[in-house]
Amino acid sequence: MSNATSDANKALVLAHYDAVINRLDPDAIRAQLASDFFDHAAGKRMSAEEVIAYATGMHEAFADLSAVAECLVAERDIVA
Repeated sequence: MSNATSDANKALVLAHYDAVINRLDPDAIRAQLASDFFDHAAGKRMSAEEVIAYATGMHEAFADLSAVAECLVAERDIVA
């Protein structure tokens, strides 16, 4: 995998966290998620609408919810 691909994968992960956690942007979430998106925290495949519903609940429970990625590591098609 090239550095360009790793960098693109990292950018997608950062954009997803921003859309879900920092901005709650349903349109961005819909654009970002593949039809086979698997949420490892939930342990299951989730549709964009399920992710949006989950994120909405999180934002209702935690008004000041935000996330900052201090470090990302990418190898093959995995970003952590």
